[in-house]
Amino acid sequence: YMEVLLKLQNSFSTDIHQMLDNSRDREESLEVHIRELREVYQDSVDKLQSLNEEKDRLKVQFNQVTTQKEQLEQDFFVSLEQLEGNKSNDLLNSFIETSKRQIELKAEYNALNKASKLFDTAIANMDARIKDIEANRSALIKGVKVVDIKGSDLDLIIQEGDLF
Repeated sequence: YMEVLLKLQNSFSTDIHQMLDNSRDREESLEVHIRELREVYQDSVDKLQSLNEEKDRLKVQFNQVTTQKEQLEQDFFVSLEQLEGNKSNDLLNSFIETSKRQIELKAEYNALNKASKLFDTAIANMDARIKDIEANRSALIKGVKVVDIKGSDLDLIIQEGDLF
């Protein structure tokens, strides 16, 4: 998962102005860059879906292990009250192993949950980046930049809501 996140971050951090300034054909370079961004975006969406499926699987396993652990705990104390030494010892060892498995599943789930949140943020940022490049395609190809001076009323920058 981290490899895809890193790829997404690297694509997002590309200095598009420098890339276009260094290209021989600004329009073609921009088109290639947009295609690459869309590919990375789609790979990230696919990976997030896979990650969420893995989280769901871990949640089911966690619930199963929790039920098993609770049953082992009950069985252990019943066995202990009945003075069943070997059985009590086996149940206690099974309870300990099941508890360890429960902790492992929780840790894996929490790690994937954090990665999922990172993906959500990165995907939203990449979506905005792609829309920004597409909305400003002509200006980027021409190498035009606009400076917004606070207090000026020239309205050189159109807000996204006003565009559509």
